[in-house]
Amino acid sequence: MSKAAINFSCLFIILIVFSLFGCAGGTRGTLKRVQNPTENELRQDWKKYTVYYRRSLALVFKIKDDREIILNNSWIKVSSEDMMAKSEIKGSTWVKQIIGNNDEIFGYLVHLSTDLANIKIIDALLLAIFIFFGLKEFRDRHNNRQLHFWQGITGGMVSYISLAIISAIFIFIMTVIIDPELTTKYVESRIALLMENRQTLVDQMDEETFTRAVEGVKETSGLDLALDDSSI
Repeated sequence: MSKAAINFSCLFIILIVFSLFGCAGGTRGTLKRVQNPTENELRQDWKKYTVYYRRSLALVFKIKDDREIILNNSWIKVSSEDMMAKSEIKGSTWVKQIIGNNDEIFGYLVHLSTDLANIKIIDALLLAIFIFFGLKEFRDRHNNRQLHFWQGITGGMVSYISLAIISAIFIFIMTVIIDPELTTKYVESRIALLMENRQTLVDQMDEETFTRAVEGVKETSGLDLALDDSSI
């Protein structure tokens, strides 16, 4: 193996380890239920945030900055007063802070109390550093110090997908091989949350649906957690 390849491999490993164990702390944000601000207050001040809506289920009020929150295609961006007015959540809601690295607040999640929501966040600086050094190594060592636009786009996508895959593998190893108790604790915490709000949930759905929800959580495996972590 050439010296350049060894250097690139070492850099890749260092960045991966840093992304998993360092200040990034993974991609899943912590959700903390709060009393203030209320849903109405957030709606009134919605222009201070970047707002996303998931039909009838949830709203994300992201603080306007360079940090990213990962959302799938079921979310739409709220861009007008009319859209904000029509973004109804039918049922009892909870407001939660979205907390990232070093207890930084990314924004707020307003969601239906029956929805076991989670949010994924990304450290834009860490991802930018990872992609920058990866593309720089490719350009300087393997492409005669040239980098076309399509190569940069492709390299960025490959870098991002690599991080997602390695993160999923790491979680799978941790939850299946090294410490299976992590999965057990996760399942127990989710069931405890359901049982804590049993009456509210049963009032909004029938007993059979609630029972199915609990059984579904009980069947969660380490592989499910790994695949969920890698999905966008």
